Amino acid sequence: MTREDFNKYLEKNYEELFNRLFKYCFSLTNDKEEAEDVIQETFLKAIQYLDTFNYGNIEVWLYTIAKRIYLYKLARRKITKNISYNEEQSDEIENDLEEKVLSSLEKENFRDNIMKNIESLPQKQRELILYIDYLNFSYSETAKILGVPLGSVKSGLYHARKALKEIIENRRKDNN
Repeated sequence: MTREDFNKYLEKNYEELFNRLFKYCFSLTNDKEEAEDVIQETFLKAIQYLDTFNYGNIEVWLYTIAKRIYLYKLARRKITKNISYNEEQSDEIENDLEEKVLSSLEKENFRDNIMKNIESLPQKQRELILYIDYLNFSYSETAKILGVPLGSVKSGLYHARKALKEIIENRRKDNN
């Protein structure tokens, strides 16, 4: 794909592509500005490394770039942060967080409740549900983005949905 072809593709599909990338990046970062930064870097890297694009699904390629940028930023942040909590502080933070999540669940609508529950899943499970159920990627596209075998996506999604169902059921019991 030439830069000219890529630019034409972006001109034609930018708004939809940006919105989909934003939903994904925001689900990772939970921060509007950081999500927008990741998207901006994604487009810059895509242009920079356009010659490495292998003529597959361009959107999958962009999601892969976005994920790598996010993981790089996350790793860099963890390295530069030298904050440590003792066990008591950690338990207090977890308890406060759990109380805040339960409180917000009571105030939010159904979709927001589901997203909050998804956010409480481990990163890998959350990504699978977001890619397949929220962003409507196929299993094979998700496998390419995550760089894992197709069977791992199917198995992981099964376990992620099962864990999400348990979280929802437990929160319903807690609220009653």
